[in-house]
Amino acid sequence: MLSGNASKPKGDIYVELIEKKAGRLSFKLSYSPGLKKYFKKDLFSLRYDRNIEDVPESILYIPAIANVAPVSWATGADLHVKELDATFIESLRTIKAVMKDMYPDFFCTGDINVGLAVNNHFGNKGSAQLFTSGIDSFATFARHRDEKPALITMGIYAPYSESLQRLIYGEMVRFAKKEGVALHRIESDYMNDFFNQKSLLADYGRYLHEASWWATVQHGLGLLGICAPVTAMSDIQRIYIASSMSKGNNKAWWNSWGSHPRIDDNVAWADVRAVHDGVELSRQEKIANFIKPYIEKTGNYPTIIVCNEPFRGDVYNCGRCEKCSRTIVGLSLEGIDPNRCGFSVSGRTFERIKQKLLMRPLRFIYKQPNMWRDIQNSIPDTIENDLNGSKAFFEWLRTFEIADDRRKSRPISQRVLEKCLQLGIIQ
Repeated sequence: MLSGNASKPKGDIYVELIEKKAGRLSFKLSYSPGLKKYFKKDLFSLRYDRNIEDVPESILYIPAIANVAPVSWATGADLHVKELDATFIESLRTIKAVMKDMYPDFFCTGDINVGLAVNNHFGNKGSAQLFTSGIDSFATFARHRDEKPALITMGIYAPYSESLQRLIYGEMVRFAKKEGVALHRIESDYMNDFFNQKSLLADYGRYLHEASWWATVQHGLGLLGICAPVTAMSDIQRIYIASSMSKGNNKAWWNSWGSHPRIDDNVAWADVRAVHDGVELSRQEKIANFIKPYIEKTGNYPTIIVCNEPFRGDVYNCGRCEKCSRTIVGLSLEGIDPNRCGFSVSGRTFERIKQKLLMRPLRFIYKQPNMWRDIQNSIPDTIENDLNGSKAFFEWLRTFEIADDRRKSRPISQRVLEKCLQLGIIQ
């Protein structure tokens, strides 16, 4: 592990566009020897579902630069690119200052050297949103449904398999067709196959809130930047990215997270602007104020996909992990049958969730006490529905004491085992 800013590597990173054929975009990276360990390979590739050959190169460079720039800032390396959109250059300068404030121990001295700054103007008027079918992204869609926002999906579901991607993408195609909106699909190796997250975390992980470069640094700027070529060939002037934070999250996440209003609201290129949407709402408020009214208005039950359980197989949701359990409970509290939203719930489900909350087994990672409190505080004085036997559960949950961090009270041996399971060291 590095010891202080003085020991951090500097150097140079060069990004070169080497292919823009049909829907394929490829970049070659060159970097100083001390930076090599942060990259698994020197080729960054993306695939779009339509031809991007006529998009200006100053826009085409944005997906690569948006993802590589945070590595430059953390390491102090200078980033070099042939040409880039002028508005995006200014955007990066603002976001760099924000990340320096979030992570003061990052070097943040690396400069971006652009051969040609280009002023682009598209004149678009429409909107789009990053779409995963999760609670956050679906609430954003329901909130802005009258705008008919185009949906942009990137296939980042775990576990990654072609069959799971096809299953989920097929559902998105059906949903987009039903709503009469465009659907854009982008595929890339930006998340797991390009950066060496292990090396990044070894050197900079101690400065981050969570052991994930993707989550705490990369994903807001990175995901939005990947959308730039789509906006150049579609009527998109505004891109919504649903907030993964809310007043139900803990304060540490609020202060430093990779997708944050201070980052996302400053992402821009040409005359396109990003909007971090829904941060003022709790997760339960999103269900109650947007998803439930959408169902009541349209009669359509959306397929909600929230699961990130690595061993769930080719199903929308495992229905047993903490996130699935919390979503099942949240939907049921609003009278929405989870069975109609991509989950499999029986009369035993709520008793199983209760036991997990009581017993806290290793695989039920209790990371979101405030979100459970949000559900708890939303339980009405009189519970009208009893979906799948949930009424007794809610009566119990009403008085259940939710501690701030239950993991701290567990024996050190149990916490070590949990961490090993989480990292996949043991299974």
